[in-house]
Amino acid sequence: MRQFAGQLAGYPRLYIPTVHEAYCSGGVLTMTRVHGDKLRFGAPLPVSEDVATEQAGQLLCAYIDQVFLHGLVHVDPHPGNLVQTGDGRLALLDFGMIAGIAPVTRRALLKVLLFASQGDGDAVARLCERLFVELPEADLVGYRRAVGDAVLRYAVTHGEATLEMGRLLLSLTTIGARYGLRPPAELSLLGRAMLNLEPALRHLSPILPTRELISANLRRLLLEQLRPGAAQAEYGMVALDARRALLDAPEQLTRILQTLADNRMRFRIDGLEESHLIENLQKIANRIATGVIAAALFIAGSMLDRTEHGVHDALPMLMYGAGAIMGAGLLLSSLRRDRSPRDDGR
Repeated sequence: MRQFAGQLAGYPRLYIPTVHEAYCSGGVLTMTRVHGDKLRFGAPLPVSEDVATEQAGQLLCAYIDQVFLHGLVHVDPHPGNLVQTGDGRLALLDFGMIAGIAPVTRRALLKVLLFASQGDGDAVARLCERLFVELPEADLVGYRRAVGDAVLRYAVTHGEATLEMGRLLLSLTTIGARYGLRPPAELSLLGRAMLNLEPALRHLSPILPTRELISANLRRLLLEQLRPGAAQAEYGMVALDARRALLDAPEQLTRILQTLADNRMRFRIDGLEESHLIENLQKIANRIATGVIAAALFIAGSMLDRTEHGVHDALPMLMYGAGAIMGAGLLLSSLRRDRSPRDDGR
């Protein structure tokens, strides 16, 4: 609660109760009592419409900062945990459910929402593929198609005063699980937090331009991350990684050249299934062999039939019959199996 109070200090309409550590223990939390009314649907707000709109806007901006700037999110902001105080502030209660988001995930989510607001489903799918864990049964083609549809639905609601960000995050989670990509756990928690936040924002201000506020704050956060000196620790880590790569480059190059010199370089194509390829090649070889044998029987039968050295007439007829049976079998097999490829679910 102290950390959230420090992070939200720039929002005067929001209030985090003060914790009195001298009266706290492992099972007791003692904080300043909050005098006010919880948000209840159907009940009139104790503040003016302008004040309520300010509260809603600052609450939304504060959550965007929690997700993309600080990486510590209060994921249970339903109306029962929000209290209107007598001095026109909105108090946040119940910090029992907190989600932590790593810097890499925060940057990826920031880019996901920026591309989603522009309707770029392909970029969103590529970012999510790097963010998610790809399982062996993953269907990337179907996943990209489904993500494109979800992003299109998100982009066309630009003019609506609803918080669609939570639905988009949950949709990306559901689509990833359906097509064999395991999403990070914090993604579903963020989607749930945004969905819980929506009724509170709607109750405070039904006309709040949520989409415009989200887009403006995302652009602000992106510009802050691009400023020199805004993230010196991250730049330092990048410099260390680059230094390590440069130091390891000569050794790696030596290994590659030695592998080439020893003729031990191997390439593997995962999309090519060797067992199916060998099976199909064997079928083709069997058909060619059958055709050659059938043709040889016809030729041998015709040669024996023309000879005048007393060869019995039954032998040429036997060769004709065997060749005809093999040819007919080859023809029927080709017509039955080659006309419509078998659908084996691949």
